[in-house]
Amino acid sequence: MESKIRAETKGQRTKRKILARAAEMFNLRGYANTAVTDVSASLGLEKGAVYNYFPTKQALANASFDYNAAIVRDAVFPAGDAGAPAVATLRSMLEPYRRGTLGDLIKGGCPLMNTAVETTNTDPTLRNRARRAFREWLSRIEQVVRDGSERGELRRDLDPAVVATTFVATIEGGMLLSRLFHDRHHLELLVARLDGYIASLEA
Repeated sequence: MESKIRAETKGQRTKRKILARAAEMFNLRGYANTAVTDVSASLGLEKGAVYNYFPTKQALANASFDYNAAIVRDAVFPAGDAGAPAVATLRSMLEPYRRGTLGDLIKGGCPLMNTAVETTNTDPTLRNRARRAFREWLSRIEQVVRDGSERGELRRDLDPAVVATTFVATIEGGMLLSRLFHDRHHLELLVARLDGYIASLEA
């Protein structure tokens, strides 16, 4: 029984290693340009080893996107923010981009944007995953704005959907330009603009 438990634990560790490496490679190189054998070779595993845990490339790609999306979600929506002042909550969502910590956690830029761009006309399964992830981000901001307006912290004339779209589009645009030109100045500039925008929402 003990040996079985040890074998399962080792298998779980191997699966996590495969998933972490695949998530990084897919985000850096794209789904179409990354073969399952590339992932196994980078880990020194046998050619078919990955298929023991992920039966198809699609299954590995789906799990990899979910892995990366969870990192973004945990960074942008830190635990314990429920009920915090709206302005403070919105500004906390800027911190990973202001400090550049997401770049330390995920190589290759925003996995939500990368996946959305690459799969719009090629992979409906991954495209829908990206849509859901963006929808969650937008919905979180919309809820913060609604709650803040109801509590009198934010202006009551605000359209939560407009605020959310402005916030997300500004961040993603800054990340895209910074990656394209290898210059964080674009993102830093737009984060500063969002700081001012958030201040303008106060009641």
